[in-house]
Amino acid sequence: MSEYYPTYLTWKASLAAVATLEDLMHGSQARRVRKAGGALAAADYWFTTSVIDAEYLEQFVPIYTRHIAAKEHGVVFDVRRILRTGGERGRTYEAISLWHGEQLMGGLVYSVRVD
Repeated sequence: MSEYYPTYLTWKASLAAVATLEDLMHGSQARRVRKAGGALAAADYWFTTSVIDAEYLEQFVPIYTRHIAAKEHGVVFDVRRILRTGGERGRTYEAISLWHGEQLMGGLVYSVRVD
């Protein structure tokens, strides 16, 4: 029996009380994340959280496009247009990014909303 999964997923979450990624997890899961973080750092991988600017988009969009286009039913959105029109409406966009040395490996773009 096949299960139905929606094509697009959106999550809304209050992160006001979250100081670290581990705050979102429980017990053994948080321990595994801490251990993985040490291994990542030892191999010169690191995460950042930052406001998105034009320089970031120049690096992010090709990675995003290549990754989504490689999926069987991937839909590549015009990220620049979405961020531009959202910005015109007052939205702020940030990204959680994975870096290897100075090279962007990938990221998650999200909007920050006060409501």
